[in-house]
Amino acid sequence: LFGSGLVVVAAAELSFATSIAMDGMCRSRLLLLGGGTVATATLACWISRRRVKKAQLDANRGEATGIRPEQMGAKVRGGIKQATGQPPEELKVQMQVSQAPSMDASPDVLAEWAAGLRKSDSVELPRVVAVIEHLLDSQVTGDVLSRCVSALQLVAAAKHELSDRIVAVALRVSQSDLERALEILNGVFKNKYPDGPSLNAVAKLAVDTLRGGTQGTIARGAYQRACRLLHFLAQREESRTLLRENGLPALMLEVMEKLQADPGVLLEGCNTLLCFTSESNLDVGRAVSVAILCMRAFPKNGELQWRALALLHALPHWQAGDASVSVAKLACAAVDNHPRFDGVVEWAAKVLCRLVSCKDAGIDAAWFDSFAAKDWLKCFRDLPFNVRKNNKEAERWAAELCRLCGRQK
Repeated sequence: LFGSGLVVVAAAELSFATSIAMDGMCRSRLLLLGGGTVATATLACWISRRRVKKAQLDANRGEATGIRPEQMGAKVRGGIKQATGQPPEELKVQMQVSQAPSMDASPDVLAEWAAGLRKSDSVELPRVVAVIEHLLDSQVTGDVLSRCVSALQLVAAAKHELSDRIVAVALRVSQSDLERALEILNGVFKNKYPDGPSLNAVAKLAVDTLRGGTQGTIARGAYQRACRLLHFLAQREESRTLLRENGLPALMLEVMEKLQADPGVLLEGCNTLLCFTSESNLDVGRAVSVAILCMRAFPKNGELQWRALALLHALPHWQAGDASVSVAKLACAAVDNHPRFDGVVEWAAKVLCRLVSCKDAGIDAAWFDSFAAKDWLKCFRDLPFNVRKNNKEAERWAAELCRLCGRQK
């Protein structure tokens, strides 16, 4: 009403100013007064609508939390716990759980609920696992199962008390949705998930998926995720034993040779083989060839370059063979392509130091002067100080390489 009254007054002033004859100064002042009145009326109407809307929101929130609207926005002694009888965390859990449908709900209701979950809704993890188990037991598939599995990917957390059930559910889901199942397993095992009862089944699933990739029966997304899962499994002794019994690392070498056009497979393959470098049954010559293949296939991929160099550095008894010169050239090329990548500089320096230290490798200061760019060692010595990320190991091994070649200064 106040705003409407101001609008009427402003209209009268403007009409009066335009209808009567007066000098320019008075008319301008009256027009300015009318315009200010209109602005004030607009602001009053906007504030009034905001107050009404806020009152409605407070009333709706009070019904959900038990807090009276008059307590909203005011400091209440004891906070929300005194107003509702519950601490904020318990109230949040209660509100979220109360929104979850029952097991007997229709597939459309379950699918809609699962689609609305977010990564922050970790409190819903037990319900999501229970719903998926119920759907699998009832042999319900389709969109509802797919959305519930996607929700599990979001809310699942490693080292959770339900980790064993999550792994068991993922193994059952792998029969209908292999890629999502492997993604869930990667999320659990990447954070050092403790050995559980399903570890053997997980190792077998990953190996079988990888083998299917070489045979052309498994999609690319699935065998890439299987490679990553094998990397996580190979970092632990017990699962490494299971992988060895299932045919790794020979299978990984075969996969990298057949799928050499896939940088993701090569990357995770190098990571996996790094865990087997101390194994007596590893074919070292074949592993060296695969590492060289990785460096030649993707020279612009810095991540793959340093992992291949790290694999070469960890493999035993190869530096005196025919591969030494090829590896030295590839290491120098990797540094030239990625001069600011600290990982590439570090591992290239380590590999080159190993080659220079081996008298039978034929790599020395004269070789650098002949095959590498002029003053390559001098430039390489300063590279660790210009990388994007500070790396003390790169500084140490670059200085060691120059020392071994007699180029300290």
